[in-house]
Amino acid sequence: MTSSKGSTSKKANKMEKKSLHVTKEEFYKLKPIQSTFITVLKEKDDQILLEVDISKFKKKSLRRRLLPSPNYKKIQLDKLGKFTFELCDGNNTVKQIIKKFQEEYKLTFTETETAVTKYLTLLNMRHLIGWQIPQEMVEKSDLKGKTVEEVSME
Repeated sequence: MTSSKGSTSKKANKMEKKSLHVTKEEFYKLKPIQSTFITVLKEKDDQILLEVDISKFKKKSLRRRLLPSPNYKKIQLDKLGKFTFELCDGNNTVKQIIKKFQEEYKLTFTETETAVTKYLTLLNMRHLIGWQIPQEMVEKSDLKGKTVEEVSME
């Protein structure tokens, strides 16, 4: 009985350590970077076709072991998505991406902030981008030496 309790708390602890909760201001300081599991298949002026190696992220359930499923997923980004995705180079912070998007498409800061923040979160959930997290954020959390899979705003 003790061992099952211990394994449950280990699982909960492991899940917590892979998630970073940040304030809005801290989120703006993150630098999105394109995933290394992506291949650009086709690029046009207003679109980009990506192939994502999802075999790294699939859960090894019984169903997946018995039924064959593809290891790659193709995702097409439109003009706005391509613009945002290309800025995810590890050099631009979220706030810089918001400002560049705002300037390019002549939107208000509030409109741009909402759209870009949601879109970056979606790209991260689909494993198209990851986050470069400033050292001071890592040090003030308990994530030192850990891989962060999810960033959420408080």
